[in-house]
Amino acid sequence: VEREEREVGRGAARANGDGVRRAEGALAAAERLRIGVGAPLDAVVQSKKTLDSLSRALGSLGTTTTTAATTTTKTTPACLRPAVGENGSSPTLTVFVYGATGYTGQLICRHAAAMPGLRVVPAGRSAPKLASLARDLQHLGAAIAPAVCLDLGDASAIDAALEGVGVVVHCAGPFATTFEPMVAACVRNRVHYVDINGEIAVIEAIAQRFGQQAKERGVMLLPAAGFDVVPSDTLSKLLADAFRKKYPHDDDDDDGDGDGGKVSSGEGNLTRGQDECGDVHLDIYFHFNEAGALISRGTGNVMKGGKRGVSVTRRDGRILESQAKAVPVRERRKCNFGPAAGGKEMTVKPANMADVASAYYSTGIGNIACFMSDVASMNQLKCVLTPFSETSDTRNTKGQPIGPSAAENDTGKAFLFGSVYRAEGAELVTGRLECPA
Repeated sequence: VEREEREVGRGAARANGDGVRRAEGALAAAERLRIGVGAPLDAVVQSKKTLDSLSRALGSLGTTTTTAATTTTKTTPACLRPAVGENGSSPTLTVFVYGATGYTGQLICRHAAAMPGLRVVPAGRSAPKLASLARDLQHLGAAIAPAVCLDLGDASAIDAALEGVGVVVHCAGPFATTFEPMVAACVRNRVHYVDINGEIAVIEAIAQRFGQQAKERGVMLLPAAGFDVVPSDTLSKLLADAFRKKYPHDDDDDDGDGDGGKVSSGEGNLTRGQDECGDVHLDIYFHFNEAGALISRGTGNVMKGGKRGVSVTRRDGRILESQAKAVPVRERRKCNFGPAAGGKEMTVKPANMADVASAYYSTGIGNIACFMSDVASMNQLKCVLTPFSETSDTRNTKGQPIGPSAAENDTGKAFLFGSVYRAEGAELVTGRLECPA
């Protein structure tokens, strides 16, 4: 890869930020991120980002560029601006964390509560668990508002709870059954929305059903802001931009703003322009070390409830479901995830990752497929099949904790490989990314 392209990769990496740890979801700081574009992969960037970046972005909405199915605005309504504290002290942004007592919700609350300028509202469906969490957070000296016990089936109660809130961080899954009332309430009350879901259908539904309304009301909708899909979305956007730079075409991002093409809207839907599909493809490959493949109870429940024997891809801009076919190991695709992952080719198989939905809006590429190494897939399956227990602090065949421990989160790693190419011809850009998982 030419030196110029590597420099583009460095600049794009700085602009696009880094991956956040899955365990800390949308609010955590990734300790290290390595991004490489092309081969050899020597464009290395180390980056660190914390929640104050999100706070600043929300405070100046309109200059924000986000990943996944995101809607932004050019003006910030007064009700969305952080309130100035007493005696002109630093602004305070009220963050409403729904699903606060779950594994990821608790981590987010603890992380957010330690950040200056934030006022955290723990919310959820269990009053006893909320009371316990609130006491724990108060012992830490955190700026915690009274906890809110809330049923998502009561729209008026949601409206009342969101009064004065700047942003909702939705952590209560499975999101297929919980996203709609919360997203609708956020749009209705002009409150920004972030979630940690990784469900293809949910991301697509938020974009298609609520995107235009949110844009008109000045509301940011940012699903999939955890491990799904921040690091892989960053890599996808970086590769798409590098591809367009190296192989310019008349129908590519001719406005030069690096957004991968314009988003056109019609009758309440948020869709990509037809010229953004074409014959360009994006393939994303995932691998995790043993600790990185661990999952939380919520993720396990989503995986158990997913469709069996179905492969989901995007073709010509449309989400397609097809029957998953068993492929002999010797005939499977292989991927080399780099020296840090062992430096050897691994067999991979199709994986229904959230990027099938989100990367379309981030890159404008209409043909997307995801794959996972067989090793990581088997490790995740073992977690799914092992019962979760709130009283367990060890892992064995009979039970496991509701999520990875702090030590496991510290050692968990993800290794991603991506390629952007045209179906015909030699036009190809590839890249690898290593990040916390």
